[in-house]
Amino acid sequence: MILTLEPRLLLWHGHHMAVSETQRHDLYNRLNELLGSESADTLMAYLPTEPASSLARKADVTEVGERVSSLTARLDRLEDRFSHMEVVVTGRIDEVNRRLDRLFLTLAAGLIAVVATMFANFFL
Repeated sequence: MILTLEPRLLLWHGHHMAVSETQRHDLYNRLNELLGSESADTLMAYLPTEPASSLARKADVTEVGERVSSLTARLDRLEDRFSHMEVVVTGRIDEVNRRLDRLFLTLAAGLIAVVATMFANFFL
């Protein structure tokens, strides 16, 4: 059995009292005498090894769950906004592409007209 060396706080009738590693070890020894090593090991495994102040309470877990739910909702709203922005940006890019296509056709037609005029003036 592994025993940690840091003292803990135990709540006893509303009062906090420090539980030293010696007290924890004494408890294990007494359990071992009364119940045997296997039962003592099993019972000690169910006792918290961390200070009471560092253990999560049900309220703590509930609070974390609520915060995760809130963050999930915010992320969903952000995802919706990004989806909308993607539609808007894609529409604008499509419009720019159409304008560039018209510009290209206009320039190509103008170039063909210039070349045709030069060709007509040169050969005719």
